[in-house]
Amino acid sequence: MKIIELMPLLLTNTTIPSSVPSDYGMGDLVDILFWIARALVIAVGGGVGLFKITSGKSNEDPKETTQGYISLVAGGVIFAATFAIEAAF
Repeated sequence: MKIIELMPLLLTNTTIPSSVPSDYGMGDLVDILFWIARALVIAVGGGVGLFKITSGKSNEDPKETTQGYISLVAGGVIFAATFAIEAAF
């Protein structure tokens, strides 16, 4: 068969194979992106929080220590919120 004779067959057969997921893998991509976001939140929120806590302890500055604890808690809350946001997708 010539390619010209096959073209109508190729153009009319547009069914998706059953092995392909219905969301075309977007669910996996969303999962990966949310885990990257979670890692960034933990790294930034936790890193800054721990730095502020140790800096406040060494300088004997309770205000800076408290800011570090607040940063850690805020990072934890944002980390937990990513699970709720992901469930919406």
